[in-house]
Amino acid sequence: MRLSPAPKAPPPKKSAAEDFMEAFKEQNKKHERDQRDKKRRAKWSWLGPWMDSGRGRLKTLALLAGFAFFALLADGMRRERDEFTANLAAFAGQVAVYLGGKATPAAPKTAMPLATKDLVTTAVDGTATVAFPDGSAVLVEPYTQFEVRLMDYGRTDVRDRSILVRSGAVVARVSKRFGLRSQTSICTPTAVAAARGTGFLVAYNPRTRDTFVSVVDGTVDFRTSGGSLQVGPGQAALARGGDPPALQPPGAQDRVRAAFDQLARFEQPPHWLYALEKRLLSLVDPGLRPIGMVPGRWTLAGTDGARRRQCVAALQRIQQQLAGLAGDQSPEEVSIVTLEGLQFDELTRDQVLDAFAGNMIEGYRKNGPTNYVLRARARDRARTLHEVTEDGVREVQE
Repeated sequence: MRLSPAPKAPPPKKSAAEDFMEAFKEQNKKHERDQRDKKRRAKWSWLGPWMDSGRGRLKTLALLAGFAFFALLADGMRRERDEFTANLAAFAGQVAVYLGGKATPAAPKTAMPLATKDLVTTAVDGTATVAFPDGSAVLVEPYTQFEVRLMDYGRTDVRDRSILVRSGAVVARVSKRFGLRSQTSICTPTAVAAARGTGFLVAYNPRTRDTFVSVVDGTVDFRTSGGSLQVGPGQAALARGGDPPALQPPGAQDRVRAAFDQLARFEQPPHWLYALEKRLLSLVDPGLRPIGMVPGRWTLAGTDGARRRQCVAALQRIQQQLAGLAGDQSPEEVSIVTLEGLQFDELTRDQVLDAFAGNMIEGYRKNGPTNYVLRARARDRARTLHEVTEDGVREVQE
């Protein structure tokens, strides 16, 4: 026989005082909610007229889109500033860093920023790794003097990077994100190894003035004032002073390959906003440049027209210098990297080179006792080619 469950006892009846207190609490909670809603409505009341209709909602969306657009532009410009500095990613042994051309070295630190004219030196037991924002990196080998000559960037994804090896050797790995129209130049006082998307070693002996290049990936344009040579993977070349470079038996390929592979760790994918911000800045760049809003700074000196004029003025200065040389004779040779042969003082030389793409000239040729041709590219986006002769300066059509 099933037994039915015992009936539940009815809940105790609340007193009138308890009912009053519960009603008071509920009323108090409702009042607090109403006050919060009132404050919220007051805070966003300026949106009221825009949210009361379909047109108002469109205006609100347009306003929010505008805020997002300008926020992305501002963040993109912040990223552009990073293109003008490298950093000391790692170092070991005796390493010194000379910032801004100062005679006293600063203590090296991991992630120390490096800019144009900064110098890194390593002792016999020292090494350093310098990393760049696009993922490129350079290994500075022992007993080397490494100078950042130029870091330039354009919104059309054109980077112009120049590094000077005063002595010793470096191994460079140029990132795939560096840009198809960009160029990395590893210079010595007598030669230039220019590359796009490649890995190679450059060594310089200041006593013999020999520059040695060994390539493990990609192609390098190896140039001196005497000529140029394309050096491919698995090849090596040597240039003595300003003489034309010549192929040599490949040397140190295993060591260069090992260093090249180790530098791959710096080639990381960019932040997901990077491509979007770069595209937006390229879109509005034609409107920003005329008012001086160029990558990294706000100056009218950075516009394309101003940079072409700077190139012309620098070439005119070279023409005046050549006209005033002793004996009224054009030099037999002019270094494409240091302008050795023009007898400029150091300050004037740096001012002249700063007007040229890569901080170097394209070439110099003597045609007679007082006849010559010297060519250089402006630092505008098109890298416009100019030349100076005894008759004056002109733009060269390519």
